[in-house]
Amino acid sequence: MTVAFTTPGQATRGALACGAAVGLVGAQAMSAAISGIAAQANDRLNRQAYAAWHGELDAARGNAVHLADVAELVIGLYGAAQNRVDDLEAEVIKLRRAVAQRDAALGALSRRRAS
Repeated sequence: MTVAFTTPGQATRGALACGAAVGLVGAQAMSAAISGIAAQANDRLNRQAYAAWHGELDAARGNAVHLADVAELVIGLYGAAQNRVDDLEAEVIKLRRAVAQRDAALGALSRRRAS
């Protein structure tokens, strides 16, 4: 006769904990893979954009009117990018406020529970 050193409940909890750990590791690996794929796609887009600008500048070389058009386009894109940066900075400020409010609420709850 074999004697079990664990109860069925303990074995089930252990199996569930092991399954949860494996699931967490799998989710982290999947997240890392997705992040890597996104980074590669972003890098590819950046290289394509650089190649396009390089082509435009090569085509404009020796043609002052075309070069002025390219410069005007660059200035317009810079202004749009600066507006986007300003929007993102405003969003970061809002998110920091929200996180500070959340932290304050959690701190108040933990102090209330401790009392």
